[in-house]
Amino acid sequence: MWKKRKVGVACQLNFSWPGGLPRTIGFQELAIIACLLGVDYEVLFNPFLRGFTSAWNRSEMKPSMTRRSPLFLQYHMRSFCRGRGINIDAQAMKSEVNGTGVYCNRQDGEFKANNGKVFRFVERRRCLALYSTIHVHEHGAYVLTELTDGDDWGPNWIDKSSWMQYRLRPCLMFAGVAVLQCRLCEIIDTWEKEWSTVLDDLDQSVDIHLEDFFIRENRLKLMYDDATLGRSENYFLILQLLRIFANWVQDTLEGFKELESICIRTISDEAAFRDRWRKPKTAGMVIIKANWKAVRLHQDLCGSRLLNRISRKTEEMTSLRDGLFNAQSVKETTKGTQMNQYLMVFTIATILYLPPSFISTFYGMDLYVDDDNLPQTRTIFWTAFSVVSAATYLLAFLGIAGVRQRAQLRAWLTSWRRRPSENSTPSPANLKPDRDAPENAPKEKPKTMWHSLRDWAHIGSRTSKEAQKDVDIA
Repeated sequence: MWKKRKVGVACQLNFSWPGGLPRTIGFQELAIIACLLGVDYEVLFNPFLRGFTSAWNRSEMKPSMTRRSPLFLQYHMRSFCRGRGINIDAQAMKSEVNGTGVYCNRQDGEFKANNGKVFRFVERRRCLALYSTIHVHEHGAYVLTELTDGDDWGPNWIDKSSWMQYRLRPCLMFAGVAVLQCRLCEIIDTWEKEWSTVLDDLDQSVDIHLEDFFIRENRLKLMYDDATLGRSENYFLILQLLRIFANWVQDTLEGFKELESICIRTISDEAAFRDRWRKPKTAGMVIIKANWKAVRLHQDLCGSRLLNRISRKTEEMTSLRDGLFNAQSVKETTKGTQMNQYLMVFTIATILYLPPSFISTFYGMDLYVDDDNLPQTRTIFWTAFSVVSAATYLLAFLGIAGVRQRAQLRAWLTSWRRRPSENSTPSPANLKPDRDAPENAPKEKPKTMWHSLRDWAHIGSRTSKEAQKDVDIA
């Protein structure tokens, strides 16, 4: 689509790849782009084409401006859109496309939600390039080139009503920059609509309504996952998509701020123009700066709406995921408690059955079969049966009691270890140094528990000897 202007030309190239067609730009389209951008391939053509065809790399998409060269500004933005295909006959187009040309790297994918719906998202890029000969023409002759995925342009492309809608003013000297600003506002609206449709699809993939929380069956489906963990996987996928979407939107906003700063710095640089156009007109600069402010406010408004919606959707999905995990954890804990009760019953049955079984098996061997000593063997059997069973049951009871009183037992042992002994000396850290003691005097070793017990035994024996001596004297 061509739009004639008094001092410039605006051209938009749309590329559609329906179905399984290869995403390639033919050589004829490449020749058109080269003619529009001039012959400076290293500065103009190659960076702009790489931004549209190669993998996304913001560092290679910066506007460039060299001394004594035309004004060149480029801006690249991307979004996800519904991958429903374009209304073009794919069979008729396949015969015309043989895969020759420059391949366009795009991200796409699809996923199936829990409700059975399949959603497909396809990356879409829009690239703008402004080529203006401000240093040659007084009115700033320009060529505005736009490359777009899909067929979304119409007769209102850079229409007169757009200037009034976005509160922009034309500028004769920087006409190309003003047209670029107007087109940016138009594609920002389309960019927001595409992101909104993608977020609408994510809402449909979850498909939760208010009445679902009042119906027990639907509520249980939201609380508990199945064996395949499909709902958890769906929540994880949506959360990651929302994170990527937020990064893409933020990247677009940051790229626009960089474009604005470079444009103002470039057209204000006196070294960028010839001698007769060394100073740009003050009125033109005021208009361009006011337009950039209006474009920035418009994009910030659209970007903030998208980021707020993504943030709210992220909180919603996080809440659903946390509720699912919490309910699943409570359910697993309940199952674990029931299993522990079952294990307790089986353990008690095993303890009750094990001693009689062991004694019966032991005395059931042929070694103890003796008809002459059968009464004595029976007596020994019942004695062993009673002793082993009683000992096993007693040990089991003590073990259960010890497990239940484990905390109290640990506290008692800790307090007993910390109890100071009567004959124990204070710690060396609490002792004050004796100034009268010689420097080379041997240091007394701290007493251990064994030394305390030995001293206690020595004191006890000495006390008993003194008592015996008193008895002898009496």
